[in-house]
Amino acid sequence: HSCADCAEFCKLAATLTARHGSYSVTAGEGCAKACEDCATHCEQHKDDKHMAECAKSCRECAKECREMLRHMKG
Repeated sequence: HSCADCAEFCKLAATLTARHGSYSVTAGEGCAKACEDCATHCEQHKDDKHMAECAKSCRECAKECREMLRHMKG
């Protein structure tokens, strides 16, 4: 379920940020945390190629969320 929840956080963060919503920063912080947590869960399945790709994507997404937050917080 963590992958589905992570995707929802990503969608929410993207939607709020695109319209400069007042909770953009909060959603971005939640997205970065959800992506890190999802990556950690996926990395537990070391022999599963799909899970390895998911973990990699989640780590990249968390990094991009933090970069976006850096610009938003100025």
